[in-house]
Amino acid sequence: MNGHPQFDEDFDLYAIGALDAGERRQIEAHIKSCRDCARKLADAQARVAAFALAVPQHDPPARIKQGLMAKVQAQSGRSVQKTEKPLPVSLWRKPAIAWAFSAVFAGLAFAFAMTAYHLNEQVRQYRENEAVRQAAIARADNILAILSAKDTQGVTLTALPEKPQPVGRILYHPQHGLIFYAQNMPAPPPDRVYQLWLVPPQGDPISAGIFSPDAKGTASIVLPPLPKGVPAKAFAVTVEPEGGVPKATGPKVLAGTA
Repeated sequence: MNGHPQFDEDFDLYAIGALDAGERRQIEAHIKSCRDCARKLADAQARVAAFALAVPQHDPPARIKQGLMAKVQAQSGRSVQKTEKPLPVSLWRKPAIAWAFSAVFAGLAFAFAMTAYHLNEQVRQYRENEAVRQAAIARADNILAILSAKDTQGVTLTALPEKPQPVGRILYHPQHGLIFYAQNMPAPPPDRVYQLWLVPPQGDPISAGIFSPDAKGTASIVLPPLPKGVPAKAFAVTVEPEGGVPKATGPKVLAGTA
């Protein structure tokens, strides 16, 4: 073995005797020069020993005990009676035999525990992947709904007061959300960002997110968190402190009426 075992579970498999001879020799050779792996193997052997000691001991069925007693008495020349006095020391309670049964039960318990652990990990990963997939599907459905709905509002935002170069375009649906694209936007001043606002017919403007254009002056905001069902009277873009603000304070650079 040129490196460490691929999985830490290999130490547990070694401890319960589940590895083949070649794999055992590789681990034994490796731990001679690797203190870290030697410690992991010692920990694994301690866990298996703890499993073994935790397994309750049970008397075997009476027929097995009687059969064993019959063989022992036959070898000693004595006849077997139906009511025999128990042997002075029950073979089934001898430490070696008790340890053997305990080791078997410990190995089975450990194997089941490892199987359950791996199955739980697989289920957890499947659920995480499924949640990501469902979120992506929901996002795509919202974008498609905005693009295809007949009552989606299209608004063009132009620069104020008389500079037509910067331009923004908004697609807004009160139930499905908002998509915003901008072109030819100059870089904002240091420590400042652009902030998009939805202006309802009544009440204060609602923040629809912040953005900074790329080197080509383009930027976008797709499906920002907005309250459902709010009609739009207008949209505007202002220059605000980095991170955005709850209420517009800076100058307007783009504006458009819905």
